[in-house]
Amino acid sequence: MSNIEQTLSIIKPDAVERNLSDEIKNEFIKNNFKIVKEKKVKLEKSDAEKFYQVHQSKPFYNDLCSYLSSGPIIAMVLEKENAVLDNRKLMGATDPEKADPGTLRKKYGLSIDKNSVHGFPFLKKVDDWNRFQINTGGTLVEKCCHFFDLMRLITDSEVIQVYASGVHPDKHGILHNSFYDKLRKGKYSYSPEADWIQTKPIWAYLEEQGIKTATYFWVGSETPWNGIKITYSKFPFSSRVSEKAKIEQIIDWLSLPDNERPRLIMSWWHGIDSVAHKHGINNPKVLKSFNKQDQYLLDLINKIEEIDLWKKVIIKKK
Repeated sequence: MSNIEQTLSIIKPDAVERNLSDEIKNEFIKNNFKIVKEKKVKLEKSDAEKFYQVHQSKPFYNDLCSYLSSGPIIAMVLEKENAVLDNRKLMGATDPEKADPGTLRKKYGLSIDKNSVHGFPFLKKVDDWNRFQINTGGTLVEKCCHFFDLMRLITDSEVIQVYASGVHPDKHGILHNSFYDKLRKGKYSYSPEADWIQTKPIWAYLEEQGIKTATYFWVGSETPWNGIKITYSKFPFSSRVSEKAKIEQIIDWLSLPDNERPRLIMSWWHGIDSVAHKHGINNPKVLKSFNKQDQYLLDLINKIEEIDLWKKVIIKKK
C-alpha cells in the first residue's frame, strides 16, 4: 500500500547565494520527489525566531536564526512515498564532512551551519504551508494589539489590515446576538444599526482621519456610526454567500488605485462555528471544515501575491 507523504524542505541562503537552487531542485526530482509548491522569500530575523521557536532553548538557536535570515531561501513542499525519511536520507548528515557520498550536504554543504538544505517533519494538512506563507511572507498578528498601536501600524507603515477586531463586549455593549437593553428600552438582534455600538468602531476612527475602510458582513458597519460613514460595505448578511465571493470582493478592493484602496478590510467568514456547535469540537466534520477554511485562506494569500501586495498586508489571526 502506497504511503504518499508531504514534507517541507528549505534551500538555505548559502546555496541560493551560490546559484545552486536549480541544481538542488533537480536532485530532488531525480530522486522521485514532486515539488508541489515552492516560494522564494527573505526572512527577517524575527520571522526565523518564530519559525524555529521549537529550538529556542538550544545553544545554536540565535546563530541559526541569524543565518536563516541572512539572505533569500527557497521553501518547497515535496511529495512522494515515504517523503520524510527519504528526504532526510537524501540530505545526509548535518555535518557535510560526515555526510555520505552522494547526499546533498556532502555535495553542496560548506559547514555544519552552511549545509545548504534543511528538512522538516510530515505536513499533515494545508494549514502547515499556510502558516509558513503567513510567517515568512507578511506580518502575523497573534492577537489584537492595543488599538492605538494598530492605528500607528496602519498610518505610519501604510499597511493594509485584512482582518481586525475591536474591544471587548464590556466596552462596546454588544453582549450577545440578541438581547434586551433596558436603557434604550429596545431589543437588539443582529441589528445593522451602528449606533448600538457604545464605543467608536475601528473603522470609524480611521474614516474620521480620512483613511478608507471596507467591511463584508461586519455587524454594525451597515449604517453610519454617529454620522461617520464607512467607505465600502457589503450587506445585508446572508449565510449563503460563499468565501469565494468574499475573496473576489476583497481582491477587488485591494486592486483599487492607491487613493481609493481601503487600508482596513474586515470580513466575516463561516469558520467552524456552525458545524462545531452542531456536532461537537472533536467530530471529524470540524477538521474537514477547518481544512476547507484553510484552503480559502491560502487562496486569498495567493491572490494577494498575484497583485503584488502581500508585503503590505497584515492578516489578523484569531
